[in-house]
Amino acid sequence: MKKRILSLLLTLVMALLLLPAPAFAENTNSNFTVSGIETVDGGAIQKTGENAYTVTLDAEQTELKLRVSSDTVPHHYAEAVEQYNDEEDEEETGYWKNIIFGVVYKVTEKGNSAITNEEIDKKSDSGTYYSDFTINDQNLKYVDSALPKAGETITCTLLLGFWNIEEDDEPGDIGYGYGNESDKKYDKDRTQYKYTLTVQRAVGLSEIDTDAEGKSLTKNDAKTYTISVPLKTKKFDLTITPEEPDKTRVYAVNSSTETELTNKTEKGAYQYTVNLGENEYTKSLTFLCKYNGEGSAVDAEYTVNIVRSGEGTGTEDDPYLLRTAEDLLNLQQKVNGGDTCDGKYYRFANDITLPADWEPIGCLKGDLEKGDYSYGHKVGTTIFPFSGSIDGNNKTLTVPEGGKPLLGYVFGAEVKNLNIYGEKINGYGLVNDLHGVNLSGSAIVIDNVALKSGSSTLKSGLIGAEIDKRFNSYAGASAGFTVTVRNCTIEKDVVVGYDGTQSEIGSIAGRMQGTVENCVSYATVKGVNYVGGIIGTKDNALGDCTVNNCTFGGTVEASGNNAGGIVGGGYNDSSAPNGIHVGVKNCAVTKDVAVSGKENVGGILGGDEIVAQAWNSYAITDNTFLGKVKGEKNVGGIIGYYRSLNKFDNISNNIYAADCGATKGIAAVQYVDTNQFANLTEKDGTTYFNTSKMEINRQDTNTLYLYANDGTLMKGPTVRGCDWKADHNRTDDPLGKDAVKLCRSTNESLLPDDNGAGTPGNAPATGDTGVLVWVIALPVAALAAAFVLKRKEREA
Repeated sequence: MKKRILSLLLTLVMALLLLPAPAFAENTNSNFTVSGIETVDGGAIQKTGENAYTVTLDAEQTELKLRVSSDTVPHHYAEAVEQYNDEEDEEETGYWKNIIFGVVYKVTEKGNSAITNEEIDKKSDSGTYYSDFTINDQNLKYVDSALPKAGETITCTLLLGFWNIEEDDEPGDIGYGYGNESDKKYDKDRTQYKYTLTVQRAVGLSEIDTDAEGKSLTKNDAKTYTISVPLKTKKFDLTITPEEPDKTRVYAVNSSTETELTNKTEKGAYQYTVNLGENEYTKSLTFLCKYNGEGSAVDAEYTVNIVRSGEGTGTEDDPYLLRTAEDLLNLQQKVNGGDTCDGKYYRFANDITLPADWEPIGCLKGDLEKGDYSYGHKVGTTIFPFSGSIDGNNKTLTVPEGGKPLLGYVFGAEVKNLNIYGEKINGYGLVNDLHGVNLSGSAIVIDNVALKSGSSTLKSGLIGAEIDKRFNSYAGASAGFTVTVRNCTIEKDVVVGYDGTQSEIGSIAGRMQGTVENCVSYATVKGVNYVGGIIGTKDNALGDCTVNNCTFGGTVEASGNNAGGIVGGGYNDSSAPNGIHVGVKNCAVTKDVAVSGKENVGGILGGDEIVAQAWNSYAITDNTFLGKVKGEKNVGGIIGYYRSLNKFDNISNNIYAADCGATKGIAAVQYVDTNQFANLTEKDGTTYFNTSKMEINRQDTNTLYLYANDGTLMKGPTVRGCDWKADHNRTDDPLGKDAVKLCRSTNESLLPDDNGAGTPGNAPATGDTGVLVWVIALPVAALAAAFVLKRKEREA
C-alpha cells in the first residue's frame, strides 16, 4: 500500500510540473470565493480589469511570490488520498470534491503548460486559507520563459477551482490531459476563477553609496536608504548605480521639478553632490529612475534620508553632540536600522523635548518568525539594541504627556548626568525594554540620572525587565545580564505607577539583577504586588541583585502583597525554591515614610515567598527603618515574610523604629534550619529542623527526610522543585533569644543579657555570620541617613 501511494504522489508531482494546466468546471454556482490576491516579499500588484492583474517586479527582484486567499474551508489533498485508499471499494468518498486547487500556466506551442501549482490549504491568523505561488526562472524554464527584464513583459494565467474526479478514477491520474477537458469529468455545480497575469519589471537602482567621512549607510527597504553623517559634514557625494545603466535615466526630484543627472562614470554610475546647510540636520532626497530602452518599464522612485548625528567624532574625548530632537531621531533611526553604536559617545548640548510620537532608541527586529525566538535576544538577529554612551551634560530631557522614554533595548549602554521630566511617561522613565534572554554582561550603567519633581511614570522610575514569553517564561533576561544604577535621584512630588495597576514596581527599578547603589528617592510608589521604595523585585532566580547605601523618603502604597521600604520582595516564581535572595546593605528609610499593603509588608523588604533553602551567600545588614508600616498580615519592622532561614541568610544589625507599627523585625518565617531545636519542632507558626541530621532520598529530593533524636527517620516538608542539601543549618535561635542580632527596635540593644536576648561572654551564634555591634550603632546609622538626605537635597 505504501509503495502504491508513493507511486501515485510521484506521478502527480511530475504531471503538474511538466504538463499543461488542468480544466476546471466553468459554472458560477459555487460556494468557493477568492478573498485576495497579493504579492509577498517584494513587488506590487494592481487590478487592471475584472479578471486581470498587473504585477510589477522590483528592479533587483529574482522571484515573484503571489499569495491567493480564500474564505472557503478546504479538504486537504493528503486526506483525500488517505480516504481514497482506505475506502477504495466504496462507491464514492466525497473527499475529492472539496480540494481547492490552483495552477499558474502559460500558453505555449505545446498547449497550456503549468508553471507552478498549489493547494489552497494554509490557514492564516485571520482564519482564511491561502497558498503562495512562487514564479521564478527555475520553474519558468519549463515553459521556455524567464522573469522579464526592464522593458519586457510575460503573460500567464492563474486558474483556481475544485478538484473533482469520479469514483472510478485513480488519484494518480490527476494532472493528465491538461488543456483537454474531455479527458476528465468535473462537477458542473462548481466555480472556477480564471485571471490573466501580466508581469513586468520596474527600472531601478542596484546600489547607492557615498564617500562621506564617518558615514553610516543603512538600506531600510528596497527603495529607501538612510545615511548618517557627522554634524560637521556640509558636503559629500552620492554614487548612484542603475540596475541597467545603458537603459536607465536618473532624475533628482525637488517638489515637482525633475532634474536629470548627467555626471556619469565610465561604469555607468551617476555622481550627485549633497549640500547641507548650517542648521540642516535632516534632508530627504528623491531619485526617479526612468526607462530608456526598447519597450516600456515602470518608473521607480528611491528615497535617501540624510541625517546628521551630532557634532564631534564620536570618541569619548570628542563625542557627537545632541542639540535637537532631530539629532535624537537620527540616532534612533540609526540604531533601529541595525547600528548598535557600540563604542560611540554622545553628549547633550541643549535641553531637548522628545516628539509626541517618539519610539525609543533600540528595538526588537520587526520581521521575526516563530523560530527566531529560540535565539533569545541576539544582537542583530532578534534585537537592535543601543550600545553607546550618552552623557546628559546635566541637561533636561522632556517626555511629552503620554510619550515613551528615551531608550528601548540596550546592551552595554551607558547614560549619565541626565535630568528627565515628564508629566505622564507611558512606561519606564528611561529604559522601556530591558530584555536579555541568552545575553550576558552589562545591559546598561545609569549614573547620576534624576527624575525631576512633577514627573510621573506608568511603570518604574528608570528601568525594569519584563517577561516576554516568546523568549522565556521565567525572566526577562539571563542571570548574567545585569544593570548598574548609581548616584541617581527621584525627586519629591514624583509619582511612580500613576495608575496603581502595575506590579513589580519601584521608584528606581522594577524587575532587575545587578546593583543599585548610592541612590535616593522621595517618590510616591503605587502598585499592586511587589512594590518597593527603591526596587520592586529581582528578575532572574539565579541572578545577583543588591541594593546598597540607598535612602528612601517617600511613600509605598500596595493594594496587594509584598511591599517594602527598599525592596518589594524576592524572586516571585515558584520554579526556584533554591534561588538567590535579594541583598540589601546599609540602606535607610526615613521617619516620614509610610509603607502599606495587604500581606507581607516590611520596613526594608516586603517578603520572599519562594526560597525554601538558600544555597548562596548574600546579606541584609546594617539597614534602618524609621517610618511606619501597615498591613493585614505579616507586618515587620524590617521584613514582612521570609519563607526560610539557614546559615546562608546573613541578616544582621537591622534597626527599626519601636513605634513603626510592627511588633517584630521579621514578622513571619515558615522554615528555620538550626541545631537549636529538635527536628520538626513547631513554634509560633514556624517549623524548625536541622539539616545536619537529614537523609537525602534520591527518589524524592523534594521532600526533607530528618532523623529524630532517637534515630527515627521522619518525613519533613515537601517543596516542589527544592533539592534539599545537608548541613545548611544555623547555630543560633534567629527568632528567639538571638532575634535582636538580626533585627531590633530602637527600644532594644545588643548589650550582653539586655532584655534576655544576648549570649553572655560569647560571639553571637548565627552560624557563618556574627554581629559585634553595640547600642552606639543606632545614633550613628540615624546620623548617616540624615547626612545623605541633606546632601541629596543640596544637590537637587
